Amino acid sequence: AVSSLADLKVYELKAVCRAKGLKVSGRKAELIARIEAAPLGVVERPRAKKVVERKAQDVPLSPVKPVGCDEGHSRASDDRDAEIAASSRGAPHAADCRTAPVDVAATRAMPTGSSSGVGVGKGGVDVLGGAEAEAQDLQTRRAERRAQRRSKLSGYFTEEYTKLVGDLKTVAGPSYALGIGEEVVSIGGGAASLSLQREGGVSGQYVRDALARGRRVAWCSSFDGLAGVGILVDLHDGRRVDVCRTDLRAAASVTDYDRVLHPGEFVEYDASMVDDEVGADGRIGWVSGIMEWPLMCESMRRGAELAGASGR
Repeated sequence: AVSSLADLKVYELKAVCRAKGLKVSGRKAELIARIEAAPLGVVERPRAKKVVERKAQDVPLSPVKPVGCDEGHSRASDDRDAEIAASSRGAPHAADCRTAPVDVAATRAMPTGSSSGVGVGKGGVDVLGGAEAEAQDLQTRRAERRAQRRSKLSGYFTEEYTKLVGDLKTVAGPSYALGIGEEVVSIGGGAASLSLQREGGVSGQYVRDALARGRRVAWCSSFDGLAGVGILVDLHDGRRVDVCRTDLRAAASVTDYDRVLHPGEFVEYDASMVDDEVGADGRIGWVSGIMEWPLMCESMRRGAELAGASGR
């Protein structure tokens, strides 16, 4: 019995002590000595109180050692102790997790993919997390590229628009500066010099193209947003043209309140509609932005929508 107990693991010896109702703490030598010193077949019930509280079935008691048992019975009891320990090798008691050897406790604590549903190592969480991070990084790079393209296009548009508007301001002459409250800058040379500027440059080509399309270029000298009426000044002959908000060509998303012109804004208009007396409904959309660009009110509306979308 001594040799068989010495071959057992510590947690197996503790299982024997528990089965015999003995104290399970201590080193291996202490456990062996405690088992050898214990009377055969004596089983205490250290958990009887818990069993009663849980109202579970009573733990069966092992038979008490009969008086005058022989040595053969002692060897049989030792063999049963060894069998109990051997049966506990495969599955140590759950309560032994705190006192079990380090390797056993670590093995129990480690989750497995089949039991917890979480991958370990190359699979599961690691693979899923890597895929999500890669997808998010791809979306971020795409958004950055779109923003860069949008910024580049916006830069081209701003540069072209600024150059054209600058040329148109020069063509409009001092009356434009006076009309919008800007400082008048003398260009020198009188009407002849102004006429030459009208013929050349970006603005000259644009004005000629507009005339070929049956459109004339004008600039807004004033516009009352509450009343919805304003005045255009023709860039070619300087005549004044009355305009109202229903004459402005803008997207349906632009409300009537926002459908306005800004002082100094350059526009195109259909001269054939100026003297048309069919009524406001028949004159809708005859004033538009230069070079087929949207009016400033529509551009501001789009900018507000984009800003709101990016804020969300």
